[in-house]
Amino acid sequence: VQSGTVNAGVNIPGGALSSSEIIAIGEVTEELPEAVNNATGFVVTEIVAFTPYNLNFAVPVEISVSAFLGRSQESNDEYLCVLDNSEDTSWEIVEGASCSNGSCTAQITSFGIYAVCNLVEDCNGVLGGSAYNDVCSNCVGGNTNLVSGYAIDDCGLCGGPGMSGWYLD
Repeated sequence: VQSGTVNAGVNIPGGALSSSEIIAIGEVTEELPEAVNNATGFVVTEIVAFTPYNLNFAVPVEISVSAFLGRSQESNDEYLCVLDNSEDTSWEIVEGASCSNGSCTAQITSFGIYAVCNLVEDCNGVLGGSAYNDVCSNCVGGNTNLVSGYAIDDCGLCGGPGMSGWYLD
């Protein structure tokens, strides 16, 4: 299947499924969590959903994901990254995937959300880390020991004074 700037496919060998399944490959239509949308440890160009999520196969199937990056040089630090489903909060690298020049193939045993990605330091300085910038632009998650929105006061303001100086009439 090809949509936008992503080309993706799956090769399902005989015996991989125990029953007939309707599968789809395409854009992610669900809203992804803040930790994924604002992730700083992974540079993800395009993502593609292989659904139904968590469809398990009896034998591995081969998937391919290619992002048309418009670059002329080959990159050696590309990976195939995965989210188990649209509620997963951090990208993981698919072990054993083969990636080159914006294209990855891998043997997998379950569907999910996949993307060609590059590892970079997250906002907390960890290569491929899962820290991200929250709504207040603070680096949270990952190994920061900070939760999203920790700087929001009782009035909903980032770094605001809260209810101090307010008195009930």
